[in-house]
Amino acid sequence: MTYFTYNGRSSADFGLHIEKKDVFSAPEYDAEYFRYGVISGNLDIEEQLNKVGSFTVTFNYKPFKYSFAGQDVLATGTKRLSVTNPTAFESRPYIKLYGSGAVTLTISSPDSTSLWTISSIDEYIEIDSELMNCFKDTVLKNDTVTGEGFPVLKPGENSIACAGNVRRVEVVPRWRCL
Repeated sequence: MTYFTYNGRSSADFGLHIEKKDVFSAPEYDAEYFRYGVISGNLDIEEQLNKVGSFTVTFNYKPFKYSFAGQDVLATGTKRLSVTNPTAFESRPYIKLYGSGAVTLTISSPDSTSLWTISSIDEYIEIDSELMNCFKDTVLKNDTVTGEGFPVLKPGENSIACAGNVRRVEVVPRWRCL
């Protein structure tokens, strides 16, 4: 065999062929999870007869795999939202709060409560715990938020509550596991 199959597609369909046995390895395909990875090093393609090339691609992956279901937006038209983390690992969510003025964000789980104070929201603020940034569009708002670290959703039940003028809460939970 001079090709590999990944996610039901043949590498030959893209003009990629295997030169020798055991050259290619990839993580198993999982329909419920995905991984973040980047190509590390150079991608040097050695052309042969201007038609065939050979190359090695090396990827570095983050250790966690992320649930596709955890990428869905959970939203409420109120100041409260309850979410259940189905994994054994805490997640680093993306949270978007719509409102105005000073707001306090509280996340409670059975064993802990954490809170953040946002000094001034103008329409909305986005809190991205994975990137460790707070912003509105492309404008950083880290200087308007105080609290310990960034929000996480612990395994099990989590309650998200806001005090102040908040009319909508949106959360992308980003469930993850090993």
